[in-house]
Amino acid sequence: MTFETRYAIPHGSDLLPAFPILMPDTWQRAPTQVCVPLVKGLSLRHVPLLAPVHFIGDPNSGTFQRAYVRTERLEAIGASMDEYLGEAVRNLRQRRATWTEVMPGTIASMDDFLSAERIVDAPFMQEAARVLAAPGGSVLVGIPQRAHLFATSFARASADQNHLQAFCGVLAKMFADAGPNALTPWPILVTEGRIVSIMEIG
Repeated sequence: MTFETRYAIPHGSDLLPAFPILMPDTWQRAPTQVCVPLVKGLSLRHVPLLAPVHFIGDPNSGTFQRAYVRTERLEAIGASMDEYLGEAVRNLRQRRATWTEVMPGTIASMDDFLSAERIVDAPFMQEAARVLAAPGGSVLVGIPQRAHLFATSFARASADQNHLQAFCGVLAKMFADAGPNALTPWPILVTEGRIVSIMEIG
């Protein structure tokens, strides 16, 4: 894998590339640690935050540390949050990720520590719509906990209440059982690879 390193941080003889990471809305962070809501302008609870991060070690091995980014670093290198996150998302695309059917009409990606973050990877979400043959490229997406990403056709979920309830039930249960790895119980509408809205169910 070849990662972009314009905003990488040095660590010994290595450069640590930036990646995006989702954090729960209850994240207790330093005042200057930078992040943005996954969907802006909502007062809804359990809307995850998206932050740039650098990993010391391999997060898939379970032995690693996180180095979050602060406003002081952005100012020191003359980078905007959008630029930093842009490189982070492009680096995310270089990591392994696949879609697998987990129940009729529902696919999932769970082969990477950053699988949930793929919700901001437009080409990967467009691939989900193609796999599901989703009309208009619209899919309902779930990121109930870290390393888990689910998708189903929005059209099917809208037309079939049993399917919608089953999909949302899985998200709600996984979120409730995830402890510190919980992200959000809500299904998220993604159209043509772009997040459109969060749907509060219940």
